[in-house]
Amino acid sequence: MSDTFLPNVIEELDYETILARRKAAFVALWPEEKRDYWRNTLDLESSPVTKVLEESAYLELLLRTRINHAARANLLAFATDRDLDRLADFYGLSRNPGESDEAFRARIRERVRGSSTAGPAAHYRWHALSASPAIRDAHVDSPRPGLVRVSITGHDGAVDDALLAHTRDYLNRTDIRVLTDTLEIRAATVKTIDIAATLWLLPDGNADLLNTLPDTLRRAVGSQLGLGRDLTRSWLIHTLHAAGVQRVVLTAPARDVVIAADETAKNAIGTVSLNLGGRDY
Repeated sequence: MSDTFLPNVIEELDYETILARRKAAFVALWPEEKRDYWRNTLDLESSPVTKVLEESAYLELLLRTRINHAARANLLAFATDRDLDRLADFYGLSRNPGESDEAFRARIRERVRGSSTAGPAAHYRWHALSASPAIRDAHVDSPRPGLVRVSITGHDGAVDDALLAHTRDYLNRTDIRVLTDTLEIRAATVKTIDIAATLWLLPDGNADLLNTLPDTLRRAVGSQLGLGRDLTRSWLIHTLHAAGVQRVVLTAPARDVVIAADETAKNAIGTVSLNLGGRDY
């Protein structure tokens, strides 16, 4: 986040401003007839009084910075590492192995949004994500009054019957399900997409790219696309434009693939057909 948006508990001042204030305060301690003398003295870099005030100003600068940093460490938007872990503990959460600060921060926010007992979508989404570490994402909607439909997807895109049953039992707990709600738990629809493109390589580009790029593309889709994330032609071209590739002409899909909120393209890439168009600068 830009420093422009960092909150300050106390005013942040630069060293020169703090030093000028300290010099002015020191001069003001003396009778009027002696103040010119001390102003002239403080203009001398070699003056012992000047050195003392310079040290004092620097220490104040460090103190102001430390106070603001400590305050930000207690704010969810800015906390990192162990400070973020400590904030999460307040909400009854712990960091998953290998989880980044940004991903953990998003989980904490979801926990706060999902804490309502009035049955909003965020409430059921949070508890669906908490039902099992095998669940990567969840979407909640209500096709008619009283019916809550929860669509879940796994980390590899697949959801088996055991995971569905476990999630259904978890969400129907009396401390989670709103009394008047009926829950429908289902696997998100996996939308299979075929990819076809012609690639032009640089003169020194490795022709083996045509063999390795399909797996690279599948891994990228698996790691970056979740529920409701459209698969756009520009994203596909960018992903295929690896080092050594000069130009990509994407023939399939012919247009952006719109993914509904309860659908996913994750691990749903069908055939990947890559042809070599030639070499070019």
